Amino acid sequence: MREFYGGDTRRAHSFHFAVLVFDVATVVFAMICGVTLFLRLAQVVFRPYKVRIPCDVCDLQRHEPDAVHCKACGNLLNIPDEGAY
Repeated sequence: MREFYGGDTRRAHSFHFAVLVFDVATVVFAMICGVTLFLRLAQVVFRPYKVRIPCDVCDLQRHEPDAVHCKACGNLLNIPDEGAY
């Protein structure tokens, strides 16, 4: 290998190794970000906008997933969340 600006070739090897490590770290970071964004997009696409839980009083069928009360009559709803088994 040629000398690095007239200097030591060990310095050139360490410089190229540092650039390689930086490039690999950048690629790993980009892949983690890309996979995370893809999984979040898939979660948003496949999660329903409204859930089908009938209200006991007015029989309204569709409510928001985080609703506590019915929008039509104000009755207390019992919508199970993802953590309930």
